[in-house]
Amino acid sequence: MKGATMKRITQPGACFAALCLCSTALLAAGPYDGVYQSTANPNYFLTIYQNGNSVVSTGYSNISSPGLSLSSPGGTIQPQYLDFFSLYGGTINGTQASITGYDYFRACNISMTLTFASGTVTSLVTASAASPAGIAQGVNCTVVDKVNTQVIWNKLL
Repeated sequence: MKGATMKRITQPGACFAALCLCSTALLAAGPYDGVYQSTANPNYFLTIYQNGNSVVSTGYSNISSPGLSLSSPGGTIQPQYLDFFSLYGGTINGTQASITGYDYFRACNISMTLTFASGTVTSLVTASAASPAGIAQGVNCTVVDKVNTQVIWNKLL
C-alpha cells in the first residue's frame, strides 16, 4: 500500500497489556479482574480473574538473556529478552485472596496473599520452596522469591 507504514511494537509489556485488554473484556467476572503493573518494576504485570470465590492470577515479566541461543527446526535465535509467565490459583474472601503456583520457570512453588484496595493489589509471598525441577537443578527459591516480600501493583485495565 502506497503511503502506508507499519510500526512494530518493541515493548513486550505493550503486547501483553493489549492481549490482556482483549481477555479482560471477554472474561471479566469479578470486581478485581484486570491487569496490574508493579510499582517496583514496570516490566512486571499481574492479571487477576475471579469467578465466585475462585481466583486465577498470571504473572508476566522478562529478563535480559545475553548469550542465550535457542534452536528449532526453523533456525536459531539469540533473544535479547526472555519472557516468562507464572500461573497461580486459589480462593478469595472479601478483599483478600490466597494463591499458590509455580514461579521461576517452574523451579519454585510459591504461595502468596493478595490484598485488594481501590485500584491496587498488594502481593505478599508467604511460602517459597523448590519444586522437584528446582531441587534437581539446585535452585534456591528462598532467594528467588523471598518470604515476606511485598509488592504493590497498580491497576491498568
